[in-house]
Amino acid sequence: MKTILFGIVSLTYTVFRRKILNVRLPIFITDRCNSKCLICNIWKKEPKTDLDVEIIKEILRDKVITNFTSFLIAGGEPMLHPKCREILSLFQGRNYLFLSNGILADRLIDLVREFRIKSLALSLDGPPETYEKMRGVDCYSHVEKVVDELKSDDVDIYVNFVISPWNTREDFKHVIEFCKKHGVYLQSGYYENMEYFDTTTPAGKLYNITDLLSCPPLQSKPHRYFDLYHDWISGSLKIPCFSVLLRPVIRPNGDVELCEGKATKLGNLYEQSLGEIWHSKRTAELQRRYIRCNACWADGQRPMDVRISSLLKTFIPSRLLNRFFGKCDWNKIPLLSIR
Repeated sequence: MKTILFGIVSLTYTVFRRKILNVRLPIFITDRCNSKCLICNIWKKEPKTDLDVEIIKEILRDKVITNFTSFLIAGGEPMLHPKCREILSLFQGRNYLFLSNGILADRLIDLVREFRIKSLALSLDGPPETYEKMRGVDCYSHVEKVVDELKSDDVDIYVNFVISPWNTREDFKHVIEFCKKHGVYLQSGYYENMEYFDTTTPAGKLYNITDLLSCPPLQSKPHRYFDLYHDWISGSLKIPCFSVLLRPVIRPNGDVELCEGKATKLGNLYEQSLGEIWHSKRTAELQRRYIRCNACWADGQRPMDVRISSLLKTFIPSRLLNRFFGKCDWNKIPLLSIR
């Protein structure tokens, strides 16, 4: 019950006070990458771009950021930012998840220990042969080395698996066993054809994994996100995109975008502060327009949307929710347990 009440207070405070609260603010600090992934073409981008350290300082000082704001530091490969160490020093004492491909294993291990990184996500697509096929490099053993070295340290390790057209349920089973063997968390989501990453291969209808998620401690996202995927992909599920109200996405060139799924630009941090962009009339107009968007099932957004939909449905009749957010499939959204 306390968790639900905190969720209601946080949602209200975030929407009406226009603060970025207890949701991860994604900051893509560079588009440099040492992998050649099928699921992402960021490594092909030219010229390479790095977010200026002074811009990151301004983000952290901005009034829309609170002591409760959490962050995602990502790339590309964030360690390839020329001033990665300086950036990590800025985030010391803050709540953030560092997302790496783990290829530069020794450097990553050193950084985690030096800067006492508390949450680390590593990409893994299946056994070595699948990893090499999807990433274009033979570095499965590098990821395993990072996990082996750090699993006894004071760091939460998440192994990130992307359900995609290039891997299978058997690959997912392998990663589940990998997580069990090493005692780390499993984090997974669905491949999306996203504008920013220049991907062109449509996802299609991806395979079902809900029956494999029988061990909750391994899975960091709620099962509802996976349970509802096939309703969404078949076109029989529509829920609001609450994520656009809660936080934007920051790119290496300073662009502030509405969400991860669309390259909808709100402004640029080299021209305006994050607060000015977040409080602008343009942002408010785009939020009103895209809260009814149902175009993706991105793991950075839709689990949050499912949780909020469940929260609202628990306390508000569906007819009122439809009045506010348009006609949605509230009957398919499970109620939250209030115990």
